[in-house]
Amino acid sequence: LRSLGADVENPLDSRRDLERQRYPGTSTDFSDVSWEAPAIHGYCGIGEGLVLHTPEFAAAAASNAGDEGMIRAASAMALSAVDILSDRAFAARVRDEFEAYRREEFRNVPGIPPGFSPFPREFAELFEA
Repeated sequence: LRSLGADVENPLDSRRDLERQRYPGTSTDFSDVSWEAPAIHGYCGIGEGLVLHTPEFAAAAASNAGDEGMIRAASAMALSAVDILSDRAFAARVRDEFEAYRREEFRNVPGIPPGFSPFPREFAELFEA
C-alpha cells in the first residue's frame, strides 16, 4: 500500500490490543471465509476510549472523524485489492503464506476434525482458482 502512495499507519500503534483484554469480542462469519481464503480483519479508529455498540460509539461513527476513519479503511481495502489484482507475484506470495499458515495453525484445533471446511467442497473450490 505504501508503494502506491497510501498513508498507512503502524498497526503497532493500535490500542486494539488493550481493548481486547477488556472486551474479547465474538465470532463472525468472517472466520468461515478466512478458513478458505486469505483475509484481513482490519480495524480503524474514530476516537479515543470508545467502546463498540454504545451511544458514544454511534455518535462518533456519525461524526466527521467517523467518516474519515471509514474513508481511510475503504482506501486501505481498495489499495490492497489493487496490489493483489495487479501483481501476480504478490498474489502468489499471499496465497503461499496463507497456505503455509493454514497447514501449521489449522492442525489439531480442538473440536474441529482434520480436513474440516465450513463450506461445501464445491463452494470452497471457487477460492482456489
